[in-house]
Amino acid sequence: FEASGPMIVANFSQHINAWIALLVLGIFEPIRVVGIFDVASRTAALSTLVLFAFSGIFSPMISNLYQRGLLQDLANLYKDVSCWAFTGALAFFLMTALLARDFMAVFGERFVPGWPVLVAIAAAQLFNSSVGPTARALAMTGHQRIVMFATIGSSAAAVALNLLLVPVFGILGAAVATAAALILMNVVTLLFVHRLLGFWPYSGRYAKPAIAGLLAVAAVYLARLALPDYTGVTALLVFAPLFVALFAALLVAIGLSPSDRQFLASFWDAVRRNVRRIAPRDA
Repeated sequence: FEASGPMIVANFSQHINAWIALLVLGIFEPIRVVGIFDVASRTAALSTLVLFAFSGIFSPMISNLYQRGLLQDLANLYKDVSCWAFTGALAFFLMTALLARDFMAVFGERFVPGWPVLVAIAAAQLFNSSVGPTARALAMTGHQRIVMFATIGSSAAAVALNLLLVPVFGILGAAVATAAALILMNVVTLLFVHRLLGFWPYSGRYAKPAIAGLLAVAAVYLARLALPDYTGVTALLVFAPLFVALFAALLVAIGLSPSDRQFLASFWDAVRRNVRRIAPRDA
């Protein structure tokens, strides 16, 4: 309980964070605005799927390497996971920023004004992914209380910032407050990971996906200028796959690191094994 108690509080605080802006908006704004914010914030949170997937796999590895005293191996793995999470989140963020109005139009034209919320919170989630699984790294190395206090502090900041900004700026104030609270929590956990474990996620490897992403955005933006009639779902069906294909191709063209190639090889090997297992059953 000494280990799990702080994490229960931390997880509870993280879930509370998702509701703070909705509660404050419900006090000061019409229900329609609350609904728009809810859709935009939930859509923005999709960018963390890559980070969550890697965090679940990374957690037992953290514990194993830490207990064996292999801190350098753990630091290298942390850098790899952070860069992979950043790459996935960056692709989502750039695609979201480019097609924000179209994403919101999927839910109806009345949701389109919520596109700044989508971009603002997606940007905060991008930073969240860029620092890597800091909370997991702290929790799995015996520093659960730091995670707990960081999430509680984030919740307190979210309450204060929403009460300060929502009455003045409305839905945009709620977006800024939510994004700022999320960034605050990740800054705190990142600094403690660096101080206590000596880990730092950022390196020159982050430049490769950034360059690939910006080039892909430029190409898709030009394509969109050439096809201005494509909007909403149609725009997503045309431009989103184009962006993903260009981003992946540019990443490969710029060059993958040895750990990237090893990860992709392992990934495709796992896919092939699962396909072989499923195929006989279908036959």
